[in-house]
Amino acid sequence: MNISINNDNKKIYNIAIIGMPGSGKTTIGKEVAKISNKKFVDVDELIEEENKISIPQIFEKYGEAYFRKLESNMIERISKSTNTVISTGGGCVLDINNYNHLKQSSIIFYIKRDLEKLDISNRPLSKGGITTLQNLFKKRKNLYESFSNYEVYNIDIIECANNIYNLFLKSDIVL
Repeated sequence: MNISINNDNKKIYNIAIIGMPGSGKTTIGKEVAKISNKKFVDVDELIEEENKISIPQIFEKYGEAYFRKLESNMIERISKSTNTVISTGGGCVLDINNYNHLKQSSIIFYIKRDLEKLDISNRPLSKGGITTLQNLFKKRKNLYESFSNYEVYNIDIIECANNIYNLFLKSDIVL
C-alpha cells in the first residue's frame, strides 16, 4: 500500500542524505535532526562502532567490496527505523539495493557541493586528491541524481539543513 506523506504522518518518515565524500552529509544531517526533532544516525559511524575498526582500516584490511557489504547490511537495518535522519556513506549509491531499502521509508536528499570544497581528510577513496574526486564524481553523479527525490546545494550548513527540512515538509512524494 502506498502512503502519501502529509502533515499527520510525515514525522514517522525518514530523511536520507546522500552525496560525495566530504560534502557535509553528517554535519548537515545532525542539524536537520535537531530542527526536525528526529533521531540522527550515520551509517559509517554505526559500521565503525559495530566492527570496532575505522572505515579506512576496513578498506585497508578487507577491501572495498567487504565494506560495501557491511554498508548495505547497515542501510537495510536502519531503513526499517522511523522518524530518523540517515546520513549515508558517499558510495551507498553503488548498490541499487540501498536505494530500494531507503526509498521505502525515506525522502532522499542529494547534497551537492563544489569538488574543491569537499573535506577529503581521512577518506579512503579520496587519497588521490582532486583528480581522484573528479573521477569518483563522474562515476557517481548520475547515481546520486537518480537516487534522490531532491537536490540541495551545500554552501552553508544551516541554510542547507533548513532547505532540506522545508522541502521535506512540503513534499507530497508517495512512498
